[in-house]
Amino acid sequence: MRIYITGPAGSGKSTIAKQLWEYYSLPVTHLDTLLWKENWIENPDYKELQGEVLKKESWIIEWPSCSIIKSMDMVDAIIILNTGYIGNMGRILKRTLLHRFWKEKRIGIKITERWNMSLFLKTLTWRKRQLPRILKNIELHGLQEKTCIIHTSKNMFQEVQRFLG
Repeated sequence: MRIYITGPAGSGKSTIAKQLWEYYSLPVTHLDTLLWKENWIENPDYKELQGEVLKKESWIIEWPSCSIIKSMDMVDAIIILNTGYIGNMGRILKRTLLHRFWKEKRIGIKITERWNMSLFLKTLTWRKRQLPRILKNIELHGLQEKTCIIHTSKNMFQEVQRFLG
């Protein structure tokens, strides 16, 4: 099974990926871990690493944009977490504080969690900037039947499970 999870920062992509991993035992790739090196330095091998993941028989990938949907001919499910701004911001703030004060690692990335105006604006504009592009790519590739859009963070995993059958 190949599952792609997308949504704005703080929407719960990593949480759902972890829950699906626990339930289905599918390998999870957080594309952030491939794109970024320590101190937010972009990895020049990112595209190659991403391509290797996409070639595998089964995976769960989470990423906030639509840039790889066109590469996913064999995707079985696309989960879009279109959750509310306030909840997203609260979760971003919580994980930033956990990282800064308790040194909790997030998804294995060895970089400092950052809370800045750019992240704030990307999160607030995701619904207008990224979501239309994601939906357009889904339509262009005939993936509508394989797509589930979740609008609330309440019972998210149960909704995903129902969709996946």
